[in-house]
Amino acid sequence: MAYRRCFRFVSLAFVSYRAFVLNQRIYQLDATK
Repeated sequence: MAYRRCFRFVSLAFVSYRAFVLNQRIYQLDATK
C-alpha cells in the first residue's frame, strides 16, 4: 500500500516538473521572439 502511494506521489511530482520545464521553455521562446 505504501509503495503504491509513494509511486503515485513520484509520478505526480515528475508530471508537474515536466510541465514546469515545458512552460519555462515556451516562455523563453516567447521572450526571444
